[in-house]
Amino acid sequence: MKRLIILDLSNFIFRAYYAIRHPMSAPDGTPTNAVSGVLSMLQKMFSAHPADYFLLAKDTKSPTFRHKLYAEYKANRTALPEDLIPQFPLIHTLLEKMGLKSHAIEGYEADDLIGSACVQWKDYFDEILIASGDKDLMQFVGGKIKMLDTMKDKIYEEKDVFEKMGVWPNQIVDYLSI
Repeated sequence: MKRLIILDLSNFIFRAYYAIRHPMSAPDGTPTNAVSGVLSMLQKMFSAHPADYFLLAKDTKSPTFRHKLYAEYKANRTALPEDLIPQFPLIHTLLEKMGLKSHAIEGYEADDLIGSACVQWKDYFDEILIASGDKDLMQFVGGKIKMLDTMKDKIYEEKDVFEKMGVWPNQIVDYLSI
């Protein structure tokens, strides 16, 4: 079976950061709890869900096309935690050392890359797993495309999306818009 895992790197980093709340740091005092969490989550995912191909999609710092459409887009988001900021370069170094490349496109979010990859590549794979906890991405679940919640070690198919959200994947956009 030819499997692709598309990993929502930004989601992974935040989940790792909030999952490990006890202080961890390098000898120089740099916080490392998110780095440790990302490594642990990746190792667990690779072991439990082997795949032929991986795409690590990440967000960029620059505004997206959504900011041009609506100036208040994500205006109510809280600032990044101070102790998470220095961990981003460490996580990217970790990924490089693991031989993993992350991909981003200026003006787009990781979700945009993930959605585009699902739609464009669904005929090239027997299974596509979206590794994320982002319920927005549930809209792509169906057929060969499933969602992998690594924190719960659960794979969501269409019926599972309905059980969790109360709507089918093709209704997610409308449901979240309300």
